[in-house]
Amino acid sequence: MKTGEKLSLAAIAVSAIAGVGWLMATGKKDSRFAIVPETHGIEIQRGSNGSINAQVTQVSGVPSPVVIMPSTDPSGIKFDAVPNSGTPTFNTLLKFQVPSTVPKGTYNIFISATSEVSSFRLRITVYVTSTSPVENKFDIVVANPTIAIAQGSSGTVAVGIRYLEGDATAVSLNMSTPAQGIAGTFNPPHGTPSFNSILTIQVSTITPLGDHEVHILGSNGDMMLDEPILLTVIPASNPQTGIIYVQAYGEGPYGYREEVAAYVKVTPGDLLGVTPAIFQDLPPSEYLVEAEYGQIKDSRVVSLEIGETENVVFDWYNP
Repeated sequence: MKTGEKLSLAAIAVSAIAGVGWLMATGKKDSRFAIVPETHGIEIQRGSNGSINAQVTQVSGVPSPVVIMPSTDPSGIKFDAVPNSGTPTFNTLLKFQVPSTVPKGTYNIFISATSEVSSFRLRITVYVTSTSPVENKFDIVVANPTIAIAQGSSGTVAVGIRYLEGDATAVSLNMSTPAQGIAGTFNPPHGTPSFNSILTIQVSTITPLGDHEVHILGSNGDMMLDEPILLTVIPASNPQTGIIYVQAYGEGPYGYREEVAAYVKVTPGDLLGVTPAIFQDLPPSEYLVEAEYGQIKDSRVVSLEIGETENVVFDWYNP
């Protein structure tokens, strides 16, 4: 986490909150990339600038030139990347400018990048205060930010609520989506950080096929977080393939769990990627899922059935 330069104006502290990006394939399935930031949040003072080092890395397939789009949030926070284009793998600097007119509050800055065949979206959460850090801060960590569920079926998402600083006050969880026929329940629906919850998403038979954005909402009275996940609704009639999602988590620089970039291999198939890895169109079979992060290695055996989605999480928190 890096801090921008102080100005004589009122200070803004922006605390690091782990964001999440997800892949949205728009073309060939054999070429995917990801933006892996040094941290998913940043502290900046009002009227100052801040930056985060990041790497644009190839997840699978043949590398294709990537363009990172500049943007201006409705609050006035500006984003740009230097360089803003290149062919993976390459390093870039994610730059944020917070005008002195930005009011106190929480801001989700969404970063979009595209190549000729795929796109990637990353969230950085920014907290703006006047003179002191926001207290009672927490983070939402989602194990599988992309999930596929057949019409008339349900699926689960592992959600972690992580304490960051201040008083550990109770956090309530809710789910919202504009899509018809999608409902969600949390177990438990609230708790005091840090704690885990399971979100069960029920998809009706009338829910439209395709991609739908689902929002996991967490509130503790002082702040609210909105963590989006991508739900893909697939047909219920005899799908012949499956999907394996792989996530890896390690201990972050502040002692709490965050997603890390791990090399992932699924056998059979000899597929190689960097988390978050998505291996789709896999026939029913047993698969060996292996992940490696630095000196840490781990593996799981997954039995994939027809039309099934498997979520494999490697958690190396305090190994």
